[in-house]
Amino acid sequence: MPNVHVWVIRGGEDNRLVDQFVDQGITAVGYPSIGDGWGLTEPVVAATLRAEKVPAAEAAASRFRQFVHDVAHGDVVVMPDTPRGEVVVGIVEGDYEFHPEVEPEAYRHRRVVRWIGRHGTADLPTEWQSLYRQRQTVRLLADADALVEHAARIEADRVGRPAADRGKAPAKAPASVASTRAPKVVSVFRRCPECGLQKAPSQFGSEELCADCR
Repeated sequence: MPNVHVWVIRGGEDNRLVDQFVDQGITAVGYPSIGDGWGLTEPVVAATLRAEKVPAAEAAASRFRQFVHDVAHGDVVVMPDTPRGEVVVGIVEGDYEFHPEVEPEAYRHRRVVRWIGRHGTADLPTEWQSLYRQRQTVRLLADADALVEHAARIEADRVGRPAADRGKAPAKAPASVASTRAPKVVSVFRRCPECGLQKAPSQFGSEELCADCR
C-alpha cells in the first residue's frame, strides 16, 4: 500500500467524542474560532490562536494545516479510546470539510472516515503500543508500515471487532438475589443455659454451664 500515511487523531478533548465520531463516520478537530480551513494560511491561523492565548499557537496551527491539507484519501487513522483501553482504526474517505452549522463543541472541521474496527491497545504492533498516550490532536506517524499492514488485517477480519462494538458491562446480579447473599456471621461465643449470657469458650471448658453458674 504505497503512499499511505498513518495518523493518530484524537476523539476530542478527553476522548469525549470517540463514540460520536464512530457513529457519524468522521474524524474531526476543534479550533472553534477558526473558519473554513481551505482559505486560511498557517500564519493567519497561528495569529488567531495567539490572540486567544492558546498555548503553543504555532504548533497548533501546524496541526490544523496537516488536518486540512496533508491527511489524504486512503490514509489510516488510529483514534485512541483511552477509557476503554482500546484504539479504533479507520480509513480516510473524504476531503476536509468545514461545517459552520455544527455547534463548536461538536467539532466543525471534519473528514469522512470508514471505521473498520477496534481492539485493545495490547493488540497493536509491539512498537506502537504506546501511541494511545499521545496528547496531540493530530500526529503523523513516521515509518508506520507495520500499522498499515495491521489495518489491512483488521479490514480482513483477522484482528479486533467492529468499530461500533463497544463491549458490554459485566452483568449485575438481580437485586433480589444480591440482597439474600449477606455474609453469614458465626459467633465465637457460647450462651450459658443458666444465666443466658454469651461468654468466651474458655468459661465453659468441658462443662455445659459457665464457670460463674457451676
